[in-house]
Amino acid sequence: MHMRFSAALVPLIFAGAAVALPGVQTTDVIKRHRLMLQIRDASTTLVAMARGETVFDADRAARLAGLLREDAAAIPIHFEFQNSDPDSRARPEVWADWTGFEKAAARSEAAAAALQTEAPEPLRRGIEALQRTCQNCHRRYRFGK
Repeated sequence: MHMRFSAALVPLIFAGAAVALPGVQTTDVIKRHRLMLQIRDASTTLVAMARGETVFDADRAARLAGLLREDAAAIPIHFEFQNSDPDSRARPEVWADWTGFEKAAARSEAAAAALQTEAPEPLRRGIEALQRTCQNCHRRYRFGK
């Protein structure tokens, strides 16, 4: 199945992440939120490059893809302890289905590792795959849009 590529998709995947979570006091939740913001920001830049909305820079794309891979690998670490906060967007399913959550994070890490950053078209295809992994994980493990 081919997903239509849209720059609007990245902000939707991370909807609500653009604004700091009001009232969050728990350090672990704040760190998780910052990690997701980093993923959103790197993805947004890569989407813009892949669509020709900004100048394509293969070196910068490679660095951002590496950051995405590292950040995706860090997702389980940031959720390892069931520290929550009333204002957190993490669903209890993260911990109830820990194995599934780890597998979802591993799929995102693999999609980030597979990004081909030498030209816009292969980058576009890779970003589409990465976006699907993010959407699937958020659908199951995140409250909100």
